[in-house]
Amino acid sequence: MEWERDNALIELEHPLGEELGWIGLGFTTDSTYFNDKIVHKFSYPADNVAGDPSIIYNGDTLYHFSTPVVLSSAGIANYVGVQNWVGVPGESGSGILVTDNVNYNVLGVDTWAGGYRHTLMDAGTFEQFRTILENPNLSTHDMANTGTAVRVYPNPVLSQATIELSETSPATHKLTVSDMSGRVVSQQEFHGPSCVFLRKNLVAGSYVYRIDNAYGTSLTGKLFLK
Repeated sequence: MEWERDNALIELEHPLGEELGWIGLGFTTDSTYFNDKIVHKFSYPADNVAGDPSIIYNGDTLYHFSTPVVLSSAGIANYVGVQNWVGVPGESGSGILVTDNVNYNVLGVDTWAGGYRHTLMDAGTFEQFRTILENPNLSTHDMANTGTAVRVYPNPVLSQATIELSETSPATHKLTVSDMSGRVVSQQEFHGPSCVFLRKNLVAGSYVYRIDNAYGTSLTGKLFLK
């Protein structure tokens, strides 16, 4: 993923979440969600603090920081800020944990040093993660070994595109297309290995597609409309 999407899922050998508890993943385009919320960060800083070289971290100690959320006033899309905190090397990729003291969800990550440089999760990333998490018997390794690939052509799309699966099963599939805010803009079922996606009146931009079948397998990708 590009550096601003410093996200990853790691499959643990042991289900530690069943012993320690789970933290959810969150995605929202509603700025009011952040009202009166507290953000927590758990990270391993590994360098000196910018502007104060006397403060040095060793990189092997877990630090916790909490502060009210501040939405970016600079018009920077998909970012949030925090008060009185600037990231240092080693903290990149640490989660932005937002809570109302009842629900705890990671809504983004620290991407680079700066009070407003915390990238929120976008619709595409959230859908990809949800596909994996909602199919507990289908790990990323298993998905890779299903042998199913998706071909979309042409992409970018002018008026229509063919979406073709490498599998030859006659199973019924459901194609769901969402915009980058997560709003579903198109749904259709198809049988066999391919279908035709009609653009209709959708505006130009990036969209996320998701293909589900009766066996609990989901595949996701992006459509680019000219």
